[in-house]
Amino acid sequence: MTRSLAVALALLVQALFAFAHASQRSQPEHVVLVSENEPGQTLIVRGAVYAPDGVTPVPGLELRVHHTDSMGYYCMPPSPERDRTLPRDNCPDSPPNTARLRATFTTDAQGRFEFHTIKPGSYPNARNPAHIHFQASGAGFPSQWPHDLNFAGDPYIGDDALAANAKLGKFRFICDPQPVGRGKGIQCEYNIRLEKK
Repeated sequence: MTRSLAVALALLVQALFAFAHASQRSQPEHVVLVSENEPGQTLIVRGAVYAPDGVTPVPGLELRVHHTDSMGYYCMPPSPERDRTLPRDNCPDSPPNTARLRATFTTDAQGRFEFHTIKPGSYPNARNPAHIHFQASGAGFPSQWPHDLNFAGDPYIGDDALAANAKLGKFRFICDPQPVGRGKGIQCEYNIRLEKK
């Protein structure tokens, strides 16, 4: 057996084990993207991933999430001296397109997921709404990028996005953050409907 075939086989076995494990989990993984020292408002995002029919949950799907920090930067560690005029992707010590706040996890047996992070900021010197990026892959579906998660009340969300969001029912991509506990942060629900492609 060639080395490349052995590596491919090992990766396949690892993926099958991860899928089987996720398919049997009765609760979503407890995924934390930030340390306790990360500046910003604590945010919990909960939801589920559904097949294109919008009804069937998808267990064992890999989700990758990433977002900016509370000041709108992807990869620069927070500091009071940080210059807000720098580009949002100014990452001298990181590979290109690498977000500092990111995670990869799989949906549980009911297609659910949950992660703990902070509410992202919008890009500095830009008019983009604050958002969280999602990438979904596996479980028999092609890799795809569901709509970014946005936050109600963001002044940069346009009327077109608000109108489109209002028609999506449980698959809305603009969440209305709700308080968690006694002022300890906010939480959002975000359900994803996969595309057939």
